[in-house]
Amino acid sequence: MKLPKHKYLLTYHYAEVVYDLTEEFCRQFLPGRENFRLREQMRSAARSNKQNIVEGVSQQTSLKGQIKLLGVAQASTEELVADYEGFLLSRQIRAAEKKFIEKGGWSENLFRKRLSFRKK
Repeated sequence: MKLPKHKYLLTYHYAEVVYDLTEEFCRQFLPGRENFRLREQMRSAARSNKQNIVEGVSQQTSLKGQIKLLGVAQASTEELVADYEGFLLSRQIRAAEKKFIEKGGWSENLFRKRLSFRKK
């Protein structure tokens, strides 16, 4: 039995891995109602990437259609990357804010040292 064309493509296999990892990422790091929109957007982009590769290389698709669908798959991948980057940057910002609240900023700490020096 011959496999469908897309099963031979490395890009399809990568798209499957990205889809599976995105599902796991969303389950672990984007729980709750407040993350619903982002979670669904990321899942949709990962699924679109995979599905557009399948449709793009199917027997019924012309070369022009293949180029278009593979372009859509690429755009979905870029959207997903941007979502991952935006989520990670948000976490980095929250961590920096927490650190500032707990420990203060550079100027504030320098001022404390100055006050401590004056008391001596």
